[in-house]
This record gives sequence, C-alpha cells and structure tokens, in this order.
Amino acid sequence: MSIIKQHLCTYVMLSEGKSIGYGHLEEENDMVWLGIAMIESHTGLGLGKIMMKKLLDFAYQKDKKTIHLSVDKENKGAIYLYQKFGFKIIKEMNSNVLLLRYTND
Repeated sequence: MSIIKQHLCTYVMLSEGKSIGYGHLEEENDMVWLGIAMIESHTGLGLGKIMMKKLLDFAYQKDKKTIHLSVDKENKGAIYLYQKFGFKIIKEMNSNVLLLRYTND
C-alpha cells in the first residue's frame, strides 16, 4: 500500500470480483511514469486500450504533458498498444527493455 500512496492515480480492473488488471501513473523526480498490467487470460480483449485511455485522460486533466514507460522488447502487443496511443520509442534501456515517451502538447 505504501507504493500506491506514491501514485498520482491507480485503477484496478475487476471481473466477477477478481482483479484482472491495473494501471497507474507515478511521479518520480520530474518524470511521470505509466505502468499497466493485465492477466494473460484477459489480453487481446481491448481492456488495455480502456486502461490507457483512463490513464492518459487523468494525465491530461492534471496537466501532465510528458509520460514515460518501459516495456520488454518481446512484448509486441504492448508496444503496439502504446504506439497506437502516441508513445514513441526513445531508446533501449538494455538488451531487453525499451523506453517510450508520450508528449501531449
């Protein structure tokens, strides 16, 4: 719970009373980070898209113009989703992880 207190916002998706995914925005120093996760049995259903929209709407309302996230290079579905929302790959953090940035001007 102490980690959640650091979040600007946290959303949890439920199905039949069980958590199936979550998303959050967190401010660390001068950067806003986005995190999102869905259980595998619920991927490909458009739920990530719903979560991304909620998170970006929240960021817009709070005037957070630049958002960062990191993603495993192998997670092609997530990369596609992020790019669909306007995130751009800005660098490889290491051989397995990409850093992406979204800017809402």
